[in-house]
Amino acid sequence: MDRQKTSQTVPAGDADDGDDTSVDEKRSPLILTEQVWRKRPAYSSPLPDDKSITLSRWTIPEQPTPVEFRSDGNEDSHIITYSLRQSSVDFWMEGQRVSNGRVTPHAVLMTGPGQPGRAVFYKVFDSIRMYLPQALLAECHEGAYGRPPNQDIVLSHPHFVADQKVRHLVEALVLVDQTDGAMGRIYVDSIGLAIGARLIALHGERRNPVDRSQGLSAWRLRHVIEYIDAHLSSPIGLAELANVAGLSRMHFARRFREVTGQTPHQYVLRCRIMRAQQLLCSPALSVTDIASALAFKTTAHFSTVFRHIVGESPTQWRKRLR
Repeated sequence: MDRQKTSQTVPAGDADDGDDTSVDEKRSPLILTEQVWRKRPAYSSPLPDDKSITLSRWTIPEQPTPVEFRSDGNEDSHIITYSLRQSSVDFWMEGQRVSNGRVTPHAVLMTGPGQPGRAVFYKVFDSIRMYLPQALLAECHEGAYGRPPNQDIVLSHPHFVADQKVRHLVEALVLVDQTDGAMGRIYVDSIGLAIGARLIALHGERRNPVDRSQGLSAWRLRHVIEYIDAHLSSPIGLAELANVAGLSRMHFARRFREVTGQTPHQYVLRCRIMRAQQLLCSPALSVTDIASALAFKTTAHFSTVFRHIVGESPTQWRKRLR
């Protein structure tokens, strides 16, 4: 093998024009650049709680010689790595060889907490990484078994995930759009919760099904709707809504969809658009003013969501009122 470099941080280099299936170069603020291999980066603003997942992007540019990375395994999260392009990597976790050469686009690799690793990259590599904290999996475990886990959860040995449901959920996170803005976090939290629940379900049969008699009652739903209505000008997270309902995030998200036919994320978007229609009746407010007042990061994103729900742009809809 050619002489190789050992490093922990991303090396400098030039990316080639190979078979790139990466996400759009308009980077989402929810997907951080990972500077140290398999070390979770920190958002500039604190996460809503310790159950929130972290998204990062790890990229290796073209190198003249193979480059090696090592991780000490200090992370307490389960880590999912989604390959954005074909590459060539030798990868070991806890001394076990996980990848021997070719890595295909869309491959989903999952590793557990506290697992030291080593990798040798021979070609350009581009991936999205998801860090699933223990608190998230503990919540999913309690939702599945009706009790919290009695120790830290370790779902499996390092492996490439074959389950299509997990892969589709992961891809939903990979395609987080830059203009999701204030609505992005509730979307990410909801998908992260679904991934955690699916992984727990795959880990073992549900031996102690949870008592589902406590649903989203009419009064709980009313409190949630009132809370949403009063906070449309601010970002709204899944944990906030679950707390208002007095339920776990997992239980709340499932029950909310059963009752309303929509996910919390979809419902909040529709409420913002309904409020926007009211504000559009006032000629004193511009479309940009309304987008900002309803926590949309950009006017373009507001217009896209409005058109998707209403069927025409805010400007077209306002003209029809005249």
